Amino acid sequence: MEQGYFFIGDVLGFKNIIQNSKDSFLDGKVDGWLRLVDEATEISKSRIKPQLISDTVFCKASADRAGLRSLISFARHLLNEGIKQSILVRGAITYGPYNWGRLTYGKAVIAAHELEMAQDWIGVACSELPDQDTCWGNDGLVCYPAPFKAGSIKLHPCVVWDVPSDDDLVKASTAFPLTRAGEELQNPWRQRLRNTATFGSYVKGLTVGETWGTYRGPVL
Repeated sequence: MEQGYFFIGDVLGFKNIIQNSKDSFLDGKVDGWLRLVDEATEISKSRIKPQLISDTVFCKASADRAGLRSLISFARHLLNEGIKQSILVRGAITYGPYNWGRLTYGKAVIAAHELEMAQDWIGVACSELPDQDTCWGNDGLVCYPAPFKAGSIKLHPCVVWDVPSDDDLVKASTAFPLTRAGEELQNPWRQRLRNTATFGSYVKGLTVGETWGTYRGPVL
């Protein structure tokens, strides 16, 4: 097994995209997802290796600061550029052993999957990482209580990204085929966007370098 950093990212609402799209339109959305992953890989300077399964992307990176930085850059691009195309990404970065190949598995994979599924926002949270203290900042990580669907509130290193305005966030998350004309939106959708917007407000309020690694308190 290898030892290093591992990323899992999922496209939120992918089931709706498939169910609401005709084949020709769906092909375009899928192509957009593939291009986004390719762009993020290029920006990461080929330090990572992605593996795609439907709406899920796996990535591995070396067990050093450069490896972690490459995954952060990869995740930031998925978040920043994906939202512009209504490709909403939720993900997780972990560290540990994994096997990469035809069957990808290992403790780092399980930890990333569990952490990704537990979150309730558009964003990327991380487990405790060996090199996290070298990556605090507005182009890296911030200490934040990542919103979970249930359970206790815990601080996590989270990937910093440019959360759009509330109006743009709503438009991106309701654009067809994520929703259909006249569809009634449910409360879990609203809570997810609130959690995302609150993170954006928190990040915008950080101006002093050392505060990125120390949580200053909630933004309500």
